[in-house]
Amino acid sequence: MRRVCIVIGIALGTGASAAGQAVAPPAGEPAMVRAAGMALNDGALPPGTLTVRVVQGAFTGDLTGTMVDLDVTGQAPLHAPAKAQGRAEFAHLPIGAEVRASAIVNGERLQSDAFRMPAESGVRILLIAGAGTAGASAAPAAALPPGHPAVEATPAPAAVSPAAPAADQQGVVMVRRAVIAMTALAFAAVFAQWWRRRRRSRTSGDVTQVGA
Repeated sequence: MRRVCIVIGIALGTGASAAGQAVAPPAGEPAMVRAAGMALNDGALPPGTLTVRVVQGAFTGDLTGTMVDLDVTGQAPLHAPAKAQGRAEFAHLPIGAEVRASAIVNGERLQSDAFRMPAESGVRILLIAGAGTAGASAAPAAALPPGHPAVEATPAPAAVSPAAPAADQQGVVMVRRAVIAMTALAFAAVFAQWWRRRRRSRTSGDVTQVGA
């Protein structure tokens, strides 16, 4: 009986563990969202260089062609389109100048934190459209002034990989079925053991009566 109980416990524990794995969210996505809008030093970039990457929800949704604006203290705003991998690049920025990057995607204003250009390296920034967290303001974008590059060329939204709630739900259903099946097998083992003991008990009783 103890062995059967152990089998049941293992079956249920394995099913619960698998269920937890089936609905667990991707590990990299929260970290990516937390990094949105933050200025990160990049030793691969020369000092005075800033790259701004604009994506839609995930790294697979690069928004190539999106116009990125850069406010630099004491200078007129700068503009650059996002090119390969959704990155816009600004070079020869004054060391120590305070800058802030922003972009407008489908009426949503994305904005980075204000920071000062470091002397030891370049800086990279990630802006995520549709994240609803840091680096993406849900407020409607203000009207762009005449002559803004984004007024004349508004890029088409990039194709975004669909979310996978259906896949997660399917995984949960499969795990539940597996748990039910393993539980049924465990109870079948209990019944089989009980039936064998009962037959042995009857056989022993019959032998005792014959011997008497």
